[in-house]
Amino acid sequence: MKVVFSVAGDKQIERELLRWNDRALDAQPAFEAIGEFLIAETELQFETEGKHASGGWKPLKRATVAAKRRKGLRLQILQATGTLRATLTERGTPGMIFETTPTGLRFGSHVPYAEFHQTGTRTMPRRRPIELTEATRRTVVKMLQAYIVKGAAAV
Repeated sequence: MKVVFSVAGDKQIERELLRWNDRALDAQPAFEAIGEFLIAETELQFETEGKHASGGWKPLKRATVAAKRRKGLRLQILQATGTLRATLTERGTPGMIFETTPTGLRFGSHVPYAEFHQTGTRTMPRRRPIELTEATRRTVVKMLQAYIVKGAAAV
């Protein structure tokens, strides 16, 4: 069984699970737990303005900060309105992608500009709202392995 987790085409995890049995055919409970874990990790990414997993997001330009002040928007990076953060960290928020099946998990945001922040553009630096540390990647794989082997997906 192979575990693949990608964000906007960027593979974050691609690991082969070496042990598996019938629970691998329906690992939805594990994917639910993994999704909750990813929400918590993404919350840390926003809380630390990318320091948690990306080494820190590039600071905003002075002109951007001034424009946000004039418009009464939040000054934190990637949080002008809070919409992107909410769609990645608050279950039930319109625009959140959180879908589990027996064989997978889809996690992300339908906010149109999310991908531009995740990948960057010619005029905008990459500030990944979703990025996984190596420790997080190992934990995700261990959660899935624990469910398949023992029937429990606890962190």
